[in-house]
Amino acid sequence: MRLFACAVSIAAASERGCAFSPPQRIGSPAASSAKRSSVPALRPGSRRLHKEETASSPVSTSVSSLLTDFVDPAYQEQVTQSLLVNCGSAALLTAAKQDVLTPGGLFHSWMLGTAMWACLGWPGWVSGTFYLIGGSIVTKIRKAEKERQGIAEKRGGRREPSQVWGSAAASTVCAMLAVVFANDDRLRGIFQLGAVAGFATKLSDTCASEIGKAFGKNTFLSTTLEPVPPGTEGAVSLEGTLAGVAGSLAQALVGTATGLIQPSDIPLCMGAAFVANFFESALGASVQDKIPWLNNELVNLFNTSIGALLAVGIAWTLNPAGPLASA
Repeated sequence: MRLFACAVSIAAASERGCAFSPPQRIGSPAASSAKRSSVPALRPGSRRLHKEETASSPVSTSVSSLLTDFVDPAYQEQVTQSLLVNCGSAALLTAAKQDVLTPGGLFHSWMLGTAMWACLGWPGWVSGTFYLIGGSIVTKIRKAEKERQGIAEKRGGRREPSQVWGSAAASTVCAMLAVVFANDDRLRGIFQLGAVAGFATKLSDTCASEIGKAFGKNTFLSTTLEPVPPGTEGAVSLEGTLAGVAGSLAQALVGTATGLIQPSDIPLCMGAAFVANFFESALGASVQDKIPWLNNELVNLFNTSIGALLAVGIAWTLNPAGPLASA
């Protein structure tokens, strides 16, 4: 945990050196004000600097100069922050011989973290980091007992590349789409919601699975309600289900606290996560062991994609014109 605290410290230091304004969710007063203003809207992650504020550190300036030919000028500062924070975090974790990720998993997590900060700024990075920390913590609960029963995660719970992307690919795509539609308040906000919902779905799944294996008294298949041993694919329990709900709530609260979503989006995130995880349980209970190529990582990808798509689709349906359309 000290390592993650160091990573957050690096993020805070970068934030002080290159200020970033959290993305405004659709319908917020700040977003409405920007929409009505005659001044052209800025893209997320950029702000107008007074002349005396434009000075930056030599390292930041050097990185920015390397990005000039490859990155939209509106995002160069944000991408610079992303590279500095994620390279620093990866170096710290490597030096400390962390046991959360395999070497390959660490590299791919670096790519994930870089993409999330580059697209959504520090709020996106915090959301992804919160999922990683939360998922790692619950995986280690009663780890020795799970290992004795043969139901513990492989490699001591260390994530490898396929697990990183199975868990986070949907949120990463949503973050990228938020950049593509950066000048459309409605679409940007909807895809930010999708990114948060993807992480909420996976943290909910991890909490439900690991807490269910550790504390579940009665586990049964979600499709037939047949009693089965803990750790069975597709098995659910009351304890695990409640933990899953708590996990999705925690992730949604982080999304709200960082400004990626509004408080009114929390039930939508939780509902999308719940439905997606029920689908995953049904898939595991019915066909996963019958299809050789349908491994856990691919099921996780389906699960998080469903959670993100549900949130995006429902938000789109409930808000077809966008709250700023008549402003």
